[in-house]
Amino acid sequence: APDGFFLLGDFGYTDHIGDTVWRITPEGEVTPYAQSDDMQSLTMTVLTEDGTVYQSSYNSNRVFRIDPDGNAEVIAEGLRGPTGIVVAEGGTLYVEACNSNIVHSIAPDGTVEDFAFDRRFNCINGLTQGSDGTLYAINFKDGGLLGISPEGEVEKLFQFPKPTAHGVYRDGSLYVTSR
Repeated sequence: APDGFFLLGDFGYTDHIGDTVWRITPEGEVTPYAQSDDMQSLTMTVLTEDGTVYQSSYNSNRVFRIDPDGNAEVIAEGLRGPTGIVVAEGGTLYVEACNSNIVHSIAPDGTVEDFAFDRRFNCINGLTQGSDGTLYAINFKDGGLLGISPEGEVEKLFQFPKPTAHGVYRDGSLYVTSR
């Protein structure tokens, strides 16, 4: 973010359901950025250049758009455990659903479509996009790394020895966390 803060969605714990996106400053000050009882178990938080935030809500099966004032609105629902989000050029969102083996596309007008389905998807938890438009899907449960072409074709790229979590594509390299 321009002033150095970052945003973190609260996934929750056994004692509470995460329903708050937290704003954390470089000095360590933590304040609520957005809160909604409709957001439950927040997973991926994406901040765009214009200040819009996209937030996946695993337990409510929804994706939210949050304006710079912290107001949250549902833009997609029924996605069966959404986690990773990519905001592509032109404003299309790609959102994977951990519990259905589907990567969905959400058009700027709110139209939701199935973009890619593959039985090798095993609870994708990380989703990122390369400079050529390829989406990289990182399986949470089995450590699989899959590439999804701009046309929606899926290819297995690598098998990590342990389950993985998230990935980011930056400056021509793909970085993946593994446990």
